[in-house]
Order: sequence, then C-alpha cells, then structure tokens
Amino acid sequence: MDDTMTLEQAVRNAIAAEIGAAGFYTLLAESSQDREARTFFEKMASQEMDHARNIEQLGQQLGAGELPDRADASVKAVETAMGWEGRTDLTYRDALEVALAAENNAELIYETWADQLPDPPSALFTTLARTEEQHAATLRQLLEQTDAAQLDRAVGIPAGLSDKVFSWTEDLVGKLRSVVSGS
Repeated sequence: MDDTMTLEQAVRNAIAAEIGAAGFYTLLAESSQDREARTFFEKMASQEMDHARNIEQLGQQLGAGELPDRADASVKAVETAMGWEGRTDLTYRDALEVALAAENNAELIYETWADQLPDPPSALFTTLARTEEQHAATLRQLLEQTDAAQLDRAVGIPAGLSDKVFSWTEDLVGKLRSVVSGS
C-alpha cells in the first residue's frame, strides 16, 4: 500500500483479498477427490468469507466512507502464492504449501498496511495479520501431522484456476456488499 491509499481502499482491498482466498479454497475443495482435503478446504473457504464480512463491518465502524467499487492491483498479492497457476497435477501437499505461502503473504501485507495506517484502523490490519498467522500455523501443523501417502494424493486442480479465483472475487464483491448492508 502506498502512502496515498485511503482507509476505504485498504478495506476494499482486504475484502477482495479474503474473497479471493475463499475462492481459492472453494475451487480446491470442489476439485479435490480426497474427502478430508475437501472438508478442510471448505472450512477454510467459509472462514475467509466470514473474514470478508467482518472486515466490511469493522471498516464501517472505523469510519470508512463509501468503499471503492474495485480493489486495486495490490490485492492480488495478499492471499495469492506464485507457482500453482496453470498446474493440474497438484497434490494435497502442494495445495497446502501454496495455501501456506498465501497465508504468509497475507500476514506480511496486512502488517505493512497496519504500519502505514493511523490508529484505530491500524489495529484492524494488525488483527488480520494475526489471523493469517493462525491460519499459517494450522496449515503447518496439518502438513506435519498428515500421513505422507495422503499428502501425496492428487487434488486435481482445473486448468485456469488463478483466473477463476480473481474473476470470482470481483463478482462476489458486489454480492458481499449487499449482504453486509442488508439490501
């Protein structure tokens, strides 16, 4: 985030990032042939959507005005990890490692935004960073405790997943706004 980013843009970006993460986890769940992997990814998707709703509500409480219609380009770096785009041969281990890298990216970016915003909005982004840190810890634990044979099973990621995640994100931003506003 640069020095000119407003609270409104930061909130919009965070909402879009969380929706993007939910889209990523949803597509992993829908693609997975492994029941345990599917259940885990569905849970993560649900948590990310809850985060998006909470961010919008908290942003309004912090005095964020009208949110921009779209996130800016920096949002793709928040809950995205390089290296999985276009791959169709991901294993459960690969998917968890991509998710771990994405959660680590989100933590670092939210910490940066927290450093650049005044209080009290800074506290929102510090809290988001801690939440992403908890997600990363859960993923690390899952990687450490899951049987190697299960981790090496194919998840079956469809081609073009990265494009689907971000088009899905943009479509849901408007829907989320209407759910949160009650209209």
